Amino acid sequence: MKLLFIFLLLLLNILQILCFQNYQGFRQRRQVDGSSNGSQIDLNITVPYIFSARLYPYGTSKDDKLVQVDPTAFNLQTPLKLLDHTYNSLFVHKDGFISLSGDGNAPIPLIAVYWTKIKTGKVYFRESFDSTILNVAQNEVNIQYRYGSEFRPTSVAIITWETSDGVINIQYRYGSEFRPTSVAIITWETSDGNTDGNVFQLALILGDSGCFAHIVYSKLTSNSDAVAGFTSDDETSTYFALPGSGTPAAIQLVEKSNIGIPGEWLFRIDSEQIYLCGAGFQGLECVDSCLPTQWYLDCSKQCHCADGNPCNTETGECPDAKCNPGWIGAPICNEDIDECAENANLCPTEQPDCVNTPGAYLCLCFEYDNSTNSCLGNADKGHPEAGKSATIAVPIMELNPRLPQRIQETTQKATTRRIRPTFAF
Repeated sequence: MKLLFIFLLLLLNILQILCFQNYQGFRQRRQVDGSSNGSQIDLNITVPYIFSARLYPYGTSKDDKLVQVDPTAFNLQTPLKLLDHTYNSLFVHKDGFISLSGDGNAPIPLIAVYWTKIKTGKVYFRESFDSTILNVAQNEVNIQYRYGSEFRPTSVAIITWETSDGVINIQYRYGSEFRPTSVAIITWETSDGNTDGNVFQLALILGDSGCFAHIVYSKLTSNSDAVAGFTSDDETSTYFALPGSGTPAAIQLVEKSNIGIPGEWLFRIDSEQIYLCGAGFQGLECVDSCLPTQWYLDCSKQCHCADGNPCNTETGECPDAKCNPGWIGAPICNEDIDECAENANLCPTEQPDCVNTPGAYLCLCFEYDNSTNSCLGNADKGHPEAGKSATIAVPIMELNPRLPQRIQETTQKATTRRIRPTFAF
């Protein structure tokens, strides 16, 4: 039995070496030769979790600027678009995040790579226009989002943190449709003479037709409930948190990915929401396919095609531009028909109140007359909205978390008391 176990272990090692050799040359071409027109492999589908996280080149030898003052402001030659807002400068913080306002008391909007208290280390920044870096960034985007030639990056801003508490690297990949104008590279490096630190990196891939954030966690050895994610300003209050953010599980970001390479995360950040996946996929690892009624990035948009057929995951168009009953707006078929508004006499007298629902309608009885044993419809009551769609007043649930209602029963009357949770920051 022991010999069999040793044989199986050796066989597994041989298979891993063969797999690595088969893809090693291809991986090098992806990193360096962005001009190649050869077919690309979607790592999420074919060879997930074979490679380790890769850092963009950084350091003083690459003309990076060291962050001496916390925070340090840097002007961008290519504007950064985050959550539908445009910024021409950013502030790099030594504690593992960047902010987009000069307010030290409330540094939002922000991008938190691995936001935790950092005592010692180095932080590097540069905005790169190097053609090799731009090709790498465009290649990364294209693999994940399949934009082709539509996206051409202008620059890449690279920020790298090296800390004594671990290494985090952040990188993003986009397709040939997006050509980055520049790449802003920020690197956090905290060593304090200790090689066992955290190293992580944020590469902001900047272009006229889109902006992406490529986060690379190269090494994480410590965690004090680090925060990782994106947040907008106070007015919109839009945010996105990476898994484990603000908890001890944040250190596991070095082992997870949405692009198939442990420690690497790629997001599209210029729209009204943060997107993880290309068209046709959803989920944390971007390996779950869209439902037949879903399309676009993260399967975030709806379509309703005839006979339940799936729509095109990139354009949303239905086959032959035919919609399912109850829907219009071909070829995407995403507009609900209000049957109640179009036909005032749609419902029978027994249930005269019409309620529109997505793709259908309901006939209900809102008010029952016990004296006549019948329903009072809007028309019968002289309602000012007679003949139009009826609506039901329902309570609107607040988005902030609440504990379940606690109901206290007494012999007199039941009362309801809401308990508000408290949060410690």
